[in-house]
Amino acid sequence: MPALLILPLKELSESALRGTALKKIDSSLASDSEAYQFYRSIDPDTYLSILPPAKFVLIHSSNDPVISHDLALRTYSLAKEPKAMYNVTEATHGYTASMHPYLEKELSLLLN
Repeated sequence: MPALLILPLKELSESALRGTALKKIDSSLASDSEAYQFYRSIDPDTYLSILPPAKFVLIHSSNDPVISHDLALRTYSLAKEPKAMYNVTEATHGYTASMHPYLEKELSLLLN
């Protein structure tokens, strides 16, 4: 049975992240190293190459005011198979009720 993966940030040290495909922001251009490290810690592209084999599920709002749909598509394209992407249309960043059926579907597949 597949396991649900939750990765605590403290276990993903900078040495574990070295060599990942993410090179979008050059740390030498960042004026605040803490801000750069925070950005790296929340960018899902940072972790894709070090995740163990498991299904990658992305549920994203095409009207998200924080993360553009293009960035979500980029993250999805970097993920390895198996993967699934679901789109909702609310103009919000975070969980919405319209995501519930997709969560139920994927959890059902995981647990059955």
